[in-house]
Amino acid sequence: MFYALANSRPANSWRVVFTVLLSLLLVLSLAACSTTKEEPTPEPETTTVTVSGPAGEVPTIEFDEPFEFVSPVTEVLWEGSGEKVQEGDWVMLHMYALNPETGDEIRNDYTGLPQAYVFSPKTIGSELYNSLVELPFGSRIMHVSQDKDVTQILVVDMLPARSVADPRPVDKALPEVSYEENGKPIVSVGKKLTKPHELVVQHLKSGSGLQVDEKAQVLVHIAATTWSDSKEFYSTWEKDAGPIRFKVGVDKVIAGLDQALVGVPVGSQIMVIIPPELGFGQTNSDLAKETLVYVVDVLAATTVPEK
Repeated sequence: MFYALANSRPANSWRVVFTVLLSLLLVLSLAACSTTKEEPTPEPETTTVTVSGPAGEVPTIEFDEPFEFVSPVTEVLWEGSGEKVQEGDWVMLHMYALNPETGDEIRNDYTGLPQAYVFSPKTIGSELYNSLVELPFGSRIMHVSQDKDVTQILVVDMLPARSVADPRPVDKALPEVSYEENGKPIVSVGKKLTKPHELVVQHLKSGSGLQVDEKAQVLVHIAATTWSDSKEFYSTWEKDAGPIRFKVGVDKVIAGLDQALVGVPVGSQIMVIIPPELGFGQTNSDLAKETLVYVVDVLAATTVPEK
């Protein structure tokens, strides 16, 4: 009897317990709803921009008007098929930029020779460097930015500043050419080789670009060595140097180099052996009696207007 009395409850007490539990569940449900995070509203994107046209030509840029800049945007328009660019590589950048708010052209490298740079944040700027790093050569990007309230749409084609054509067989009677990691050629003249007395032009790599005409502007990398001791006396491959540009056939370089470049396709690498009379033979230079070995990467050339 005692046990029965101890475990029995009045009916009203069960109603009280049920009401308390129901209230507690309601409070917990409301608390859970109040802590649910709302989805962030996506930020508006920059006005749609479309870029068309092949590499090597001025790109066509189309966009909605009026153009509204919201935030910087970088887009890889296509990836090239070359090796990935690494810091310290020599690169050529074709750049085209316009102000979409005014329609003014800010920069156009496609009407002449491209610019060559050592690939680093210091030389091309950290923003452009970060947009291009780890991309393969032959890639094109678009970068939309704003500086001091001036908006610009920039299109950049990135090309290697060295010949990447397939190697060709080289006559064993000519000097050997090896390469450093960045592509710089190193010439070694064997002691048993017979020194030629006429101009020799050997294609080490044959490009497929525009052929260099007389009076064309060219952009070239050069490594120049003396035949007598394989000593390099001139190079554009150093970080503080860089590819040089000049007009063919106007006495800007030695005669042997002028003659050798005519007809060479852009993208080629040639070895030119130059006797003294086509080199520095008519000067007071220490190289006046030397036969010279030039390895030349033909990076770019302009067309010569028809007469």
